[in-house]
Amino acid sequence: MAEDVGRPSELTLELTTKIRRYVLDGWAYVKIQAELGIASGTWDHWVFVNYQGFRDDLRSWKQEKMIKKAENVVDDLTDSSDEKIRLDSAKFILESLDKKSYSKRSELTGADGKDLVFKWLDDDDSTNPVQTKEVGKDISPEPEAMDSASVTPESGQDDCDS
Repeated sequence: MAEDVGRPSELTLELTTKIRRYVLDGWAYVKIQAELGIASGTWDHWVFVNYQGFRDDLRSWKQEKMIKKAENVVDDLTDSSDEKIRLDSAKFILESLDKKSYSKRSELTGADGKDLVFKWLDDDDSTNPVQTKEVGKDISPEPEAMDSASVTPESGQDDCDS
């Protein structure tokens, strides 16, 4: 069986902790490498093979840094002396973090999430004044059903009211 050959890894928990702190402080990778004495080729190898999850850690730390920056901006905006900025930032935060309650986006559906049913008058068909269509199919009432409740032109009332 093949055994691991070479020196033990330089990537210790202590070193990883220092790298994390520098990444969160916004240091460039080259500067971190120089400060900690890590050869560029070693760093590149750790990233390329994702050695001990190093590449994943770097991505996570960069995301953590961006979230902290965004939180600071949000704090500055919500503490602003300009009322419009405070209101707009609060609105944006609510729309982003609690989309279900505050989102501007809405979806229109019919009852129980089914397709919407549209009703409109059809000028061409005087015997069937109301037609109903659902997306993709015609679900107009049957002519017999319309006869029992049709409007008489003379009275202007439904037959069933008289």
